[in-house]
Amino acid sequence: MRSLSFAGTAVAGFGILLLSASSGAATPNQPAGGLGAASARTYVHAARNPYVRRGLAFSAPGCTTSNGTGFVAIAEEGDYAGGQASAVLGGSGNEACDLNAAIAGGIQNVIGGAGSNAAGGSFIGGGTVNAIASDDAFIGAGFGNRSGGPESFDGAGMLNYAEGSGAFVGAGGYEYYAAGAKPAGDGNIAGGTDSFVGAGDSNQIATTGNGSFIGAGGYSFPFGGKRGLNNQISGVDSFIGAGEQNAISGGNGVIGGGSNNVIATSVLDSAIVAGQSNSVSEAGDMFIGAGEGNVATAQYAFVGAGTGNTADGLSAFVGAGYGNRAGGEEAFVGSGRENSIANAGTYAVVAGGHANSATMPYTTVAGGTSNTASGVAASIGGGSSSSASGTYATVPGGYKNSAVGTASFAAGSQAVAHNSGTFVWSDDSSNTQLASTASYQFLARAAGGFFLYSNAAASVGVRLAPNSGTWGSLSDRTMKSDVVPLDDAAVLEKVAALPVSEWSYTAEHGVRHVGPMAQDFYAAFGVGEDDRHITSIDEDGVALAAIKALHAENAGLRQRLARDEALHRSDEERRAHDEMVRARDAARLAALEKAVVALQRLR
Repeated sequence: MRSLSFAGTAVAGFGILLLSASSGAATPNQPAGGLGAASARTYVHAARNPYVRRGLAFSAPGCTTSNGTGFVAIAEEGDYAGGQASAVLGGSGNEACDLNAAIAGGIQNVIGGAGSNAAGGSFIGGGTVNAIASDDAFIGAGFGNRSGGPESFDGAGMLNYAEGSGAFVGAGGYEYYAAGAKPAGDGNIAGGTDSFVGAGDSNQIATTGNGSFIGAGGYSFPFGGKRGLNNQISGVDSFIGAGEQNAISGGNGVIGGGSNNVIATSVLDSAIVAGQSNSVSEAGDMFIGAGEGNVATAQYAFVGAGTGNTADGLSAFVGAGYGNRAGGEEAFVGSGRENSIANAGTYAVVAGGHANSATMPYTTVAGGTSNTASGVAASIGGGSSSSASGTYATVPGGYKNSAVGTASFAAGSQAVAHNSGTFVWSDDSSNTQLASTASYQFLARAAGGFFLYSNAAASVGVRLAPNSGTWGSLSDRTMKSDVVPLDDAAVLEKVAALPVSEWSYTAEHGVRHVGPMAQDFYAAFGVGEDDRHITSIDEDGVALAAIKALHAENAGLRQRLARDEALHRSDEERRAHDEMVRARDAARLAALEKAVVALQRLR
């Protein structure tokens, strides 16, 4: 009989054999986990140029004697039915050597050997150099297929091995190479008990892969070699649906499809649905949905999709995006690019954005870019280049804001809350920071002015105009009702009776103020919301009314003074006239007296 020799190589627990063109005596080779001792005969397919095909070295003792109950329908060279109630119905070089074995046709197919009943009840439908070495096994057709496990099934294809008990290989396993090229893989192998390989090329389930499943997949390069072994499972109860070069070493793993996805040794109950170059390792109960180069390394970790994402914290979650990492326990990264949660960031959240980071427990960054939340329970809503380093600190958004103090708040642009409990809001009117200087401050910069409204219609309130230091209260006539005139004099009387004191607020030590008490003010004038507060508009109104009353009194005094001055001027004029009359009369009297003296001299 013609025979060919094999070069055997064990790869990943499977016998991988290269068929070389030769003739002469057979050289049996035993694959790893092989079927039996070496024998005198090896059944293979002849070499065919210009291609070199790989075959299976199957060692069988040969059917050298007959029990007389076998049946050969059409005698061709080498056909032999040596087992009890065995049959060879056609073909060439076929041997049915065990109890109730049957070969329908084909070339150089073998069932069992030496009447040992090691392959009783088995069947080969056709094909070339197929071999069965266990009871109740089945090979439908193909080339170089082997059923080595009891009740195993090999449907068709090339170089497929159903090695495990109850193992199943449906089809596939076809490879060919340019003459002289060295093969780098093998056909499909179902090595575990009750394992299943549906189709494809070079898909392999190891002998440890009991109950595992590979649906299909694998890919060969007809010209220039092959990438290597395709889908592989060595863990129990694992599943690979399709794809290429996917591997499961842990138990109960699932890879739906894709390529180069890996579930590592000792990893249990984990899944990779699809994608490329994704991996789970070091723990169990992990999940990667799709994408490329994603990694889950901690128990219960989850990566939904994207590229280059890592979930390495316990129960950590990365939804999608690129280059994101969730390192803290139960940390959450929703999406985005190059966002990260540190190992210390337990229960931390980065919802999205770019280059955001959360480094401490319970921290949150909702979005934006280049933001860092590094205080316990600190949060950043969005924006760019902001930081929240204080415990419970908050930056809602904006640009280059920093909340440093405990429970501080910074918003707008370049707002800095250095101190505990401070609120800082800064507009973008200046390229300088607005920073707090003490704890519990409220700072705000609005170069366009402040407007504070106290109703839903934004029609009532106060404002601080741009560049002003004084609040303006709404006093528009059209916004007022129930207008009545005041008795200014009565207001003045009440002001005169109103106690005005110098005092300090009990919480404001060392600072003195002057003014009335709200209770006295309310009792005197009955204005304002209650008797504990005095509004500036009411106080100003009372002062204006009192000033008006004083002005009226002053006007009356001026009128009275003018009348008195007029009367005084009249008296002065009368006195001057009387003096003039007296002076004239005195002059006349003096002249008369002088005339009398002169007359007396004449006498």
